[in-house]
Formats: sequence, structure tokens, C-alpha cells
Amino acid sequence: MSTSIDYLVGENAPSRDLVTKFVLKSEAVKTRITKELVGDGHQYVVGDGEMPDGKRCDVLFISMTAPAVLIEVQRTVDVNFLNRLSHYCTSLLFQGTYALGPPFVVVFCIEEPTQNVRNYISAPSPEVPYLEYKVPYARSLYMYTPRTCSAYLRGTPSPPSYLSLLSTFISQQQPSHYQLADYNHHDEFTLFYRLAAQYQEHVSPTTNNSSSKHIKEVCRYQKRMLDELSLHTNDEGKRIIDYHRKINRRMYFDYCTPSPVPSPSSSPSPSSSPSPSTAVTTATEAAIKG
Repeated sequence: MSTSIDYLVGENAPSRDLVTKFVLKSEAVKTRITKELVGDGHQYVVGDGEMPDGKRCDVLFISMTAPAVLIEVQRTVDVNFLNRLSHYCTSLLFQGTYALGPPFVVVFCIEEPTQNVRNYISAPSPEVPYLEYKVPYARSLYMYTPRTCSAYLRGTPSPPSYLSLLSTFISQQQPSHYQLADYNHHDEFTLFYRLAAQYQEHVSPTTNNSSSKHIKEVCRYQKRMLDELSLHTNDEGKRIIDYHRKINRRMYFDYCTPSPVPSPSSSPSPSSSPSPSTAVTTATEAAIKG
């Protein structure tokens, strides 16, 4: 399957939850995130992220020699979200495995924080791509927003902050900085988009099977409804119902039946009779047109 890496849409867009987690948990991205936040010399692995009460943070990196790194991708950054974030951090402190001090916290904001949150965080500066929130339950809490990252990257820093590129990738798709002159050849953006494309290719068979199953259920339900309607209608109504039955059968045949596999040892001659699939399709088209 061919997948564009410069614009991924729908359920596979980078701002979607599963795609984002897939990218963030990849080894290359995890290593660069922890290096920028904590520094060299620490080995991090992907943690479970589940709290004692059953709630789960988006991404958690843990190390035996350094504080944990907790990452949240959040569309609405309001007071309720900050309360949940506080709960995550304090829960980590009470778990002995991660008790190496307060965690580093990164929030990738899909939209700008609400006004009641901005009242408590640092003023934006083009020198840094984040807003900092000083809290006792986190060693550092950084909020990367579309506005702060855009202002920072307009200054064309060299090299740019890895987390600013990652935040831009997650929050902005059209246009994305991957397509801008200053960053369109940047290796990091290329990696992010290729990982998202890899995720899309990985889930495609499951998605297709799920769609086929859904269409099959719709066809069966529609058949039952048409059969019931045909018992209580006149001749004109029955002709309309027959028309919809043909469309329903055509949809079922096109989307819910496997394609025939031709035999490698034989090829149909021009004078041979049409295959069952061709006959059904041609008959249905003729019926719909007539």
C-alpha cells in the first residue's frame, strides 16, 4: 500500500491518539525525548502508565537511575486536566519503582490552554518553544503549544528543540512544517511522518476487515427491512424495493466477498463465457439502468 508521508488524514492523522502513542513509544523518539529532558547516561524503557486507581497516562518512560518522564497529548488543557495530571504525578511518587523524585512532565497541547490555566503558567517567549508551569509534584512541567512552537521555529534555531518539532508534528497537519522551506528536509520530521505511515500500513488489514464486517451487517439489516416492507406495499412500491434489493446485493458482492484467484496454468480466451462475478455485475448494472 502506498502511503503519503507529508499528510496523513482521518483516523491516522498524527493528532489521533493511537498514532501519537505509536510514534512516541518508538525507540528512536523515546531516546531523543529523554536525552533532551534528562540528559545522557540514562536507560529508559516504556512503562505501563496505569495508576493504582485504574486510570492511565498517555505515555510513561521509566528508568532505574533517573526520574520518570510522563507525557500527555491533550486537546483541552484546562483545570480539570491539571488536576488529573497532579493525580498521575503523585501516584508515581507513591510507587517504589519510580520513587526517584518528581517526574518530568511534557504536555503536547493540540489547542492553546484555556485562560484559567494561562493565568498560572509562564509568559510565552520566542526563545523557548514551551510554557512552563511550576508545580511541586513535577520536576519540570512543560506545555508545548501550537503558538509557542510556531513562534520558536520562525526564529530558525539551529538545531531546533527536538520536542518543538515533535509537538508541531502532533498538533499541526495542514500546512505542516514538514512542507516549509526551512524544515522540509529535516531528518526528524521525516522520521515522525514515516513512523505514522508505518502505523497506518500496520493497521490497514484490521481496518479493512472491520469495514467489511460493518458493511455486511448493514446489508443484512437492509435486506430484512426490504423483505418486511414488500409484504405491505403495492406493485409500484415493490418495484422500488426490488431496485434497492439489487443495489444491496451489488454492495454486498463488491465489498464482502473475496476476489477470485485466477489459476496460473490457465487464462480465459476471448471467446470464453464471462465469469460469475462479471455476469452478476453486468446483470445488476443492466437492471439498475433499466
